[in-house]
Amino acid sequence: MRCMACGEKMVLIKAIEDWNMPVLGFERETYMCLGCGDIEHRTAFNKQIKEKHDAEIAAILARSQSALGGGRVRLTSGRAWAGI
Repeated sequence: MRCMACGEKMVLIKAIEDWNMPVLGFERETYMCLGCGDIEHRTAFNKQIKEKHDAEIAAILARSQSALGGGRVRLTSGRAWAGI
């Protein structure tokens, strides 16, 4: 990426996950110009962050399913019970 002010190359100096977005996987990136020192902030989607969160969620669900004895859930007269 090039600096808008002087045209020199910009380098990524910081990237943090953005939890304010409605979809997981976005991050706030901070770039600094090697020529003039200008700083730019951008929001970008990082597919690897999304995949990491998906894997974590799948692991949590798998643990909760095994804790329920296979995860059989049945609705009976408006009430849910877990078959263990």
